[in-house]
Order: sequence, then C-alpha cells, then structure tokens
Amino acid sequence: MNQTTNISFPQWLVFGLACLLLVFAPLIRAGNTGFALLVMQLLGLGILLVLGWWGLYRHRFPTAVWWFLIGSIGLVGLYLVPIPESLWRALPGRALYVDVYDWLGESGQRDLYLAVSLIPANTAYSLMALLPPLGIFLAVGCLDKRQLVSVVYLFLGVAALQAGIGLTQYSAGFSDSASGSYPNRDHFSAFMAMAFPLAFGLAAYHVGRHTKHHEADTGVLEHKLNRVLVFASLTLLLLLAGIFSRSRAGVALMILGILLSSLMFARHIGGKRSASLMATLSTIGGGIAASIGLIPVLNRFMQANPADDLRWYLFDTSLRGIQQFFPFGSGPGTFADIYRALQPLGQTGGFVNNAHNDYLELLFDTGLVGGVIIVGMLLLYLYGWWQLRQQAWEQTRFLKAGAGIGMLLVLLHAYVDFNFHIPANALFFAFLAGLFLRKA
Repeated sequence: MNQTTNISFPQWLVFGLACLLLVFAPLIRAGNTGFALLVMQLLGLGILLVLGWWGLYRHRFPTAVWWFLIGSIGLVGLYLVPIPESLWRALPGRALYVDVYDWLGESGQRDLYLAVSLIPANTAYSLMALLPPLGIFLAVGCLDKRQLVSVVYLFLGVAALQAGIGLTQYSAGFSDSASGSYPNRDHFSAFMAMAFPLAFGLAAYHVGRHTKHHEADTGVLEHKLNRVLVFASLTLLLLLAGIFSRSRAGVALMILGILLSSLMFARHIGGKRSASLMATLSTIGGGIAASIGLIPVLNRFMQANPADDLRWYLFDTSLRGIQQFFPFGSGPGTFADIYRALQPLGQTGGFVNNAHNDYLELLFDTGLVGGVIIVGMLLLYLYGWWQLRQQAWEQTRFLKAGAGIGMLLVLLHAYVDFNFHIPANALFFAFLAGLFLRKA
C-alpha cells in the first residue's frame, strides 16, 4: 500500500499551511513588516486551529515539552492580568511611571489599564507574535515521516534561494555583503547557520548509504551519488553565503558549524569517504571564495576593534534595567519603549529597539520569569540530545542531529544579536526545535 494513503486530510492541510509559512516567512524583510507578520500570524493560527480541532497534537512530543510550553505561555499571560492600583504602585522600578500616572490623574486624562506589564498592548502583541513559531513547531510534530522529509527539503530550498540571492548581491556589487531578502546581514547569516548542519547531515546520510550499498546495481548507485552531489553542493552554497554575509558572528558560527557537523557525522559515514568529502568541499569552497573575493570579508575582521562595539554599552545599560525592574521585569515586548528612559541622548545616534542579546532582553522584560524560561529551554535542549542517543543512525537521526546543531548555533548567536525578535528566524528556530524534539 502506498504510504501516502495513510496520511489523513488534516495532516495534508497542516502540511500545506506549514509549507506556505516556511516559504513566505523570509520574503518580505524576513517578516519584519506589519503586513508580513500579519500573514504569518494568520497562517500560524490556521495551523493551530487544524491541530486543535482534529487533535493532531496529541502524543507528538514528550510531556516535558508540553509542560514548558503551557508554563511559559501561562506565565507571560499573567503580565496582562489586571491588578489593584496599590499593588501596581509597589512593583519595583515603577517610580517614574507612578509619577506620570499621578500627573495624568491631576489633569483628568488618566484612563489606564494597570497590569504587571507597563505597556499591556505590547505584551498582547508579543503573545500574538508567538502564533507562527508555535504553529510550525507543533506542525512538525504531527507530520508523517514522508511529509517531514519533504518539508525539510522545502526548508533547505528556501535557504538555498536566499543564499543564491545573497551571493548574487555581493558578487555583482549590489551590496557590500550577502543578505538576501533580510534587512540585516547578521540575521541572514543566522539563517544560513541554521540550515547548514541540516544540509551537511543529509549529504553525510547519503554518503553513508552509498557506502553500505556499494554492491547495488549501477542505476541505484548513480541515483544515490546524485543525491550526495546535490546536498554537498547545497552545503557548500550555504557555507559561502554565510561567509560572504561579512557578519563576524555569522562567519564564526559557520566555522563552528563545520567543526560540529564533521565531528557529529564523520564517524557514521566512513572515515576515508568523510575525509574525501570534506577535502572536496573545502577545495571547491576555497576556489569559489577566492574568485568572488574573500579579502574584503577578512579585512572586516581586522578593521574593527571588538572592544569598541556598541553592544557592550547596550549590555551594560540593559543590566541596569534588569536590576531596576527585578524580579518582575517591565513586561514582555516593552524593551524598546522602556529602555529609552535608560539611554542617554546622543550615545547611540538613535533610539535602540533591541538589546542585541536575546537573553538580556528577555530578562529585562520578564525578570525572574525570563530566567525560568531560559533554563527550561536549555534543559529541554539537553533532553533532546539525551533522547536522540537511543535512536539508530537512520535518516531521521541525521535530520535530528542537524537540527540540534543548527539550534545550538542560533542559541550562541543570541548572545550578540536579536534573532528571536526577527519573525522569520524565530519561525525557523521553532521548525528546527520541532524536528529535534518530536518523538521518534
């Protein structure tokens, strides 16, 4: 019986919506416009409604994942619960806002919704922004294995398209860096870093299959060899795009991705073939990089002094804000507005919308709750690797391992950037997390 006959209509519907979401996410400034985010939210909501109506979400993830999701969203939701004025006045860090509240009362203009969040509308908006990543995360869990492989191929196809656009921008002189349709090269490089280990894992998987079935007929071997070449070429394309983004953190993460992927997959595909594959990729990549022009990329590392980076100033002032509002924070999604009270005029040449460190920004917004969420996320990530060790090295494990490495690279990038506040990258991270944590 054909495997597709066992896939229900709701699963196909979720599959279709997930594909639309993955394709659309990076097209319009990586979802960083009101219209693009609205479309993503509607698609994410559609996925959640289908999953909920037909109950496809059941038994798809470990219990710990559900506790984390329900607990985290529930804690964030508490920031919108109305509280008495006396309690609101007593919350840490509210002195300035209490004075403004009293002034509005004296002028007869006070009509405020009092909650733990200083700006409840921003917090509600932040919760709505979770619809696309939550939808894609749960969708990955409910898909059939064949559908899952197809959606992974689509994800890599989207990454390849962005990589091709980025390299064309750079090589043709349209831009001094590869950025695709992303507004920022750093966030573009993070997407490349997420996709690269998956492509590497699939190339390694097909090399391994070629090794195990070396006595198969010529037609089968030729088909497998073609797949090896396709995924090896894709791996190389993503690597070059990440390098020519000229993002210092991005280039460093691509190098780390090569190292981790090699260590993870090499021993499962045969030492000589692994070394041959890596040598071939390195030689081809070096030749292409030299022809496009690697010198300007290397010069950027030499010209800038890391000690002069504005991020250190942002980190310092963000830490002051965390202390001021601890243990409750200023409210999810409020950083951009609240930080302005801590930012001396003229220091940064403009208003700062993000802390350039997702962990500090989360702690600024949610205080102790943010700390719990960060620890819970890291524990789940470690649990994913623990769960993976029991699975055989078939295609699914190669995919899961690649997703786990991609997640790690973005988690590291979050120390110096705000990828989780870029709708497309938040969605892609959730996609990898769903693949990594779904039950075997």
